[in-house]
Amino acid sequence: MEAFPVFNEEVNPDKTKDKKLGLPQWLANPDIISPETTRPVDDPKLNLSSQILSRCKDNSIEEFFAVQTAVLPALLASKSSSLNYTFSGDLCVSAPTGSGKTLAYVIPIVETLSTRVVTRLRALIILPTRDLVVQVKDTFDAFCKGTNLKIGVITGQTSFAQEQSQIVGGGSQVLQGGASNVDILIATPGRLIDHLTSTPNFTLQHLRYLVIDEADRLLNQSYQDWLSNVLQAAGKATTKRPEDPITMDSEGIPVHDAISGRVQEGFCDLFEPQATRVQKLLFSATLTRNPGKIASLHLVNPRYIAVQRTANDNDEDAEGSEGRYTTPSTLKEFMIPCSPSEKPMIVLHLLYHLKVNSALCFTKSIEAANRLYKLIEVFDGFFKEANPEYESTIMAAEYSGDLPQSERTSILKKFKKGEIRLLICSDLIARGIDLDSVEAVISYDAPMYIKKYIHRVGRTARAGREGVAYTIVEEQEMRYFKSMLQKAQHYSVVKKMNVKEKTLEPLMPNYEKTLEVLKSIFNASTRHQSRDSKPAKRSAEQDVQGTPSKPKVSHDSKSSTEEDDLLLELRKQLEARI
Repeated sequence: MEAFPVFNEEVNPDKTKDKKLGLPQWLANPDIISPETTRPVDDPKLNLSSQILSRCKDNSIEEFFAVQTAVLPALLASKSSSLNYTFSGDLCVSAPTGSGKTLAYVIPIVETLSTRVVTRLRALIILPTRDLVVQVKDTFDAFCKGTNLKIGVITGQTSFAQEQSQIVGGGSQVLQGGASNVDILIATPGRLIDHLTSTPNFTLQHLRYLVIDEADRLLNQSYQDWLSNVLQAAGKATTKRPEDPITMDSEGIPVHDAISGRVQEGFCDLFEPQATRVQKLLFSATLTRNPGKIASLHLVNPRYIAVQRTANDNDEDAEGSEGRYTTPSTLKEFMIPCSPSEKPMIVLHLLYHLKVNSALCFTKSIEAANRLYKLIEVFDGFFKEANPEYESTIMAAEYSGDLPQSERTSILKKFKKGEIRLLICSDLIARGIDLDSVEAVISYDAPMYIKKYIHRVGRTARAGREGVAYTIVEEQEMRYFKSMLQKAQHYSVVKKMNVKEKTLEPLMPNYEKTLEVLKSIFNASTRHQSRDSKPAKRSAEQDVQGTPSKPKVSHDSKSSTEEDDLLLELRKQLEARI
């Protein structure tokens, strides 16, 4: 028995052991894969079909990246769409954003299901946002060419009835084995639960793959207890089916999906002692090590693959969850200290002096994105007027969750084509949107948590390309920002970049003109509000006296408020400089 410690002696606990307390063995000891690991697409050990090799060639894929190199053999080992396959266990994958996680599960799923005979829902991919669903759907479309596989999407973009028709078809007869018009379904969790509870014949009992992409984010969502409901519905594929009569059609002929339930169950009894089991695949840039969340997944014989530079143990981040934070080796990261009033100037310096192109600029809020967008828009006009020889102007756009889906899609298309050079956005876009053309990421407002930082910088240097990330850090935030990086063992990767005041001087004339213009707009807006104040008061008095009055509707109320906030902030900056 260990002796009690002597109280006047210093105790040095083993931090390595402490961090592994409460963790299952598979999670505490992942299979580490170096980010530099690659593998030729036509490697005979992978035994990929000519069809998949052809799709890879069509998409200019000559070699697989680290995460694909590790995941493909694990999933292709049991390549069979029938019940006669060996269940190899669930899989959890942690890899940097932009490392090719989507392709790591798309290829094995398409390769496995391409030989299926009857259409049934065999692969379900769950993602946190509609934008991600669209992206993954495009990838599946590219690799399902030449197969008969059918792909469905349920996100709420179309009516519920249209989605029902798409995934199960028409008909009012309830089938014991359910029905399906799709082999692969890509969904957001909320809409998926809606169909599980309200769509007749929609079933997960034939499911072979359950993919949870952006796992950390999804595990933090509790909409209608989506996880337990999905696992319960999918779990029916691993249990004995009820001894109900086989469903017959009007002619007395067994319906094919009902056959799958009873007859295949019979074959399992004769030749296969274990029924088909759903294989759960979790993918995330920052996989949780929270034992409670891991337990809620009910993983079976799991394996953990982590793409990272070293095999060091993980540290907890600022939010209390553990995770190893790895960024691509082709990414250069910088932090730029400055005062609050210098932040807009730093962005202008990056755009006009360092010629940063195809950049994403992240702000802390939608309002902050709007303010910065207006400032850059006005400044760009002055800069172009003063520098006619300048080859191109900064074409900026604002991107946020407040925009309609159609408008967001249009903006992203223009950005990909190079028609927009700077996308100013909130953190909505930081999760999984794959923009190949991003050369740089600018964090106008430094992120508070390491996970947010990793997902922001992960928008560039994707799929082996080079990229650069700049984080603008206010002087009073620098201590916390450094501590956050050190805790995540990431401080040595981020280099400090000092921008001297002398470097910013050439931008000052146009910058001050910009502030003056915005100041005049602010003053005009203030006078406009002053003129409207008295009528508003009279209307209120009429309401008190019982005289009905129609509410005043101003179509510009939102933009006016944002404009006022912008100009008030800029006016304070101008007065501070004066």
